[in-house]
Amino acid sequence: MALKDEFTQRKIGKTGQSFRRQIPIDASSGAQWVESDLEANAVIQIGFVPTFYDLITQPIIEYELHGKNRVYTPDIACIFSALDEPYPGRFVIEVKPRFVLEKDRAKFADRFHAAEEMCKQMGAAFRVLTEEHIETAYLRNAILLAREFNIDPNFKALDLLKNKYGDDPFTRAQGEEGLRGLIPEQWERHEVMNILIAWRELRCDLMQDITDDTELLVASETDKKNWDPFLKMLQTMDSGVNI
Repeated sequence: MALKDEFTQRKIGKTGQSFRRQIPIDASSGAQWVESDLEANAVIQIGFVPTFYDLITQPIIEYELHGKNRVYTPDIACIFSALDEPYPGRFVIEVKPRFVLEKDRAKFADRFHAAEEMCKQMGAAFRVLTEEHIETAYLRNAILLAREFNIDPNFKALDLLKNKYGDDPFTRAQGEEGLRGLIPEQWERHEVMNILIAWRELRCDLMQDITDDTELLVASETDKKNWDPFLKMLQTMDSGVNI
């Protein structure tokens, strides 16, 4: 079931003073509206994770806590399809600038502790993301490779790199040069390498900006499913409720 069918969403209205933007995303629930740049950048990164399944913004969640019926509307709810036990695959996420949290610690602390209890009832994990988690090299790489993520990889090029380098590391520039016999045009070799990186057929540290000197490895099947650093951050980080 798509998240849009599971939850009603708060409509983000258009006013003269508010930010509103629709983010196209390959998800069961379709494109989503956001109301801040920080929220938009969080959605972009979540959608760049290979095991991403679905996401909605502003879900209206009804729950019971301490005998009272409550309603909570976080910024994001999302699901990743390949559950990596014992780590969570369902998340409820608040996106807030650090200065906003620090300005009203008590209000947010009470709200977030209640949200964390709600998530335990739902079988989800609660996370608070700030610019420290979002404005990273991973975001820049996700934006850089967004188009390539929707183009099928050149598996002949991948096989050539496998045969040439095996399990040994090589730089992006060396990989492009190694494809010269198969792909004469430099711009096309560059694009083919980007697509292989976007699809995680080539492994690199996506928490660092990709350059010609970036070290690459041909990824194993296990790597492709389990090594995404943004998902690992979500799975292993502190919830963020203790502001």
